[in-house]
This record gives sequence, structure tokens and C-alpha cells, in this order.
Amino acid sequence: MRSRPLLAHPDLVTSIEGTLLNRGVSPQDLPDAEAEVQLRALEAALRGKAPSELEPLRAFCHRIARDYAIDQTRRLKVQAKHHAGLCEDPDSHSDDGSTAAELLERELLVRILEDQIVGGEMPEHAMAILQADAAGVPHKTTGEGAAGIPGLPSRG
Repeated sequence: MRSRPLLAHPDLVTSIEGTLLNRGVSPQDLPDAEAEVQLRALEAALRGKAPSELEPLRAFCHRIARDYAIDQTRRLKVQAKHHAGLCEDPDSHSDDGSTAAELLERELLVRILEDQIVGGEMPEHAMAILQADAAGVPHKTTGEGAAGIPGLPSRG
């Protein structure tokens, strides 16, 4: 428990900051990253797993900071791979590449089919369309026969 007051020691804080910066943490994210490292070290101290002297605690925090920076780098790489970023029309981006109009049409088609099924009607291709929608099959491959379903406008 003696390591708790040492977590705010200026030499230790400087060491944590240096490790984080050297591992690619941006200066704007540094205060949050530093606090996270100190929190993880404090949690370890409360469990009795952190050293109680400054130099061993510095090495311990260095390892925590290094691992934290590696985790953040990995998280950012995954986020960059899947994140479309800021855009004017977020609804125009979908996981399957469908346009906003196609997504809206698919949603409308599914609602009409559900209403018909609840009403006791079973259109000819309803189950195939609902199963394809549930499986995430793009509308382009299932919706061509949609014009034959009563209540749905045909594509002119």
C-alpha cells in the first residue's frame, strides 16, 4: 500500500509520460493515458501486487504504460479499418455497401411482408425475402421480385 502516494511522484509521472509518448500516444491523449496507467497501478497496489519502492514501481508503471500504448495502437488500427469517419450523410453508409435508398426500400419491404403475414396473407416469396433480410443478404440479390408483392410499388 505504500506505493499509493508514490504514484503521483514527479519522477514517476515523467517516466510514465515519456513511455507513453515514445510508444505513440498523442500529446492530446496523454493526460487520459497517464491517468489510466496510474489507475491500473493503483488497482495492482490495492491487490498487493505493486512494488512499494520508487525504482521498482517506475519499472512496473513503465510496463503498464507500454502495454496500454500497444493496446491503444491496436484499437486505433481496428477502428481505422472499420470506421467511415465523419460524413455529411451517415445513413448513406452501410456495412454491406447498400445505398440509403436500398436500405430504406429493404426496410419497407420487410414491414409490408410482416404486415401481410400478421394479416394472414403469405405472399409467394415472403419467407425467402425475410430469411435473406435476416441473414443480411444485400437487397439487390433478393428484391428484384419485390414488384410482384401486393402493396409494394414496382420499380419503373
